[in-house]
This record gives sequence, structure tokens and C-alpha cells, in this order.
Amino acid sequence: MVSAFFSSAYIAISTLFLVRVIGLSAGIVGLLGSLGLIGALLGAMLARRLSAKVGAARLLVSVAVVQGLAYLLFPLTGPGWQLAWYVVGGILTSTCVIIVIVVQVSFQQTLCPDHLLGRMNATMNFLYWGAAPLGSLLAGVLASGVGLRPMLWVTAGGMLLAAVPLLASPLRTMVELPTGEPDPAEPTNQ
Repeated sequence: MVSAFFSSAYIAISTLFLVRVIGLSAGIVGLLGSLGLIGALLGAMLARRLSAKVGAARLLVSVAVVQGLAYLLFPLTGPGWQLAWYVVGGILTSTCVIIVIVVQVSFQQTLCPDHLLGRMNATMNFLYWGAAPLGSLLAGVLASGVGLRPMLWVTAGGMLLAAVPLLASPLRTMVELPTGEPDPAEPTNQ
């Protein structure tokens, strides 16, 4: 929910930032966004391989931190060569989003009984997307007062904050996510 809140805040103000502060045309804004979304393709290609190589639990924690750090690149964007910060930030964040979706949804569907999958997906989507309108609203209100670039710093800080629950959870010491299957090494109570 924290990442949905702050990523929606970022989305609400990013185009305004590029147009009003940086002075870009609509075509250049679209081009930068398209270049950044190359990361979504990378994430789709890498998610399974990275999960197998480093472990799904480790990958989720690492990607949350990388995504938070990548958001720090957006407020560095400026004219000329400094547009590269926006593109690199977009590539990194879209890569991370897709990896998280693949790993997290696979984990949820592994643990959830088949007859409850619809309810689980609906609940997760409600919790995630329920925070989005609030983030967008807050970004608009705060950006009106503090400015667009400072608000981008706030969204970056919020995305870093979104990694804290994962870093504080048992996931940080795990390699793989639980499968729901009993551990053969643990004694059973029979």
C-alpha cells in the first residue's frame, strides 16, 4: 500500500514536472516515458531467472530497495543530458515493478487455495489500488504548496520507506518464499 500511495503521487505530478519545470513538449514527454518502459520488458525477461538465481524472498527485498533508490533519480532530471536521469529512473522502476508483480503474484497464488484465488486477488487489488487515489490527491495538494521538484523528493522518500517493512520482516533472512508445503525436516505432530 505504501508503494501504491507514493507511486501514484509520483504519477500525478511527473508529467507536470516535465512540462512546467523542465519545459518539454508533449512528444518528448511521451518519448521519455516510452524509453523508461523498456524496463518493463527487462523485468519480464529477468524475473524468473533472477528469482531462481538469488531466491524469490531475497529478490523481493532487493528489488524494493532498488526501486526506492531509483525514484531518487527523477528529481535530478533537468534539461539536456540531465533528461537521462528520468530515463534511467524509468527503466529501473519499471523493471522493478514487473519483477515484484511476477514474484509476488506467483507467491500469493502458490499459497492460496484454488477456490479462494478470486477473493485473494480482489482483496490484494483493493488494498493496493485503494491507496492510489489518496497518493494522487496528496501529491497535487502538496505540490501546489511546495513545488513539483520538492514533491518528487517526497515521493522518492516514500518509495524508500515502502522497502522498510520488507527489510524489517523475516523475508530479509530468507532465500526462498514459503511454499505452503510442510518442511520434511520438521517433525510432524501425529
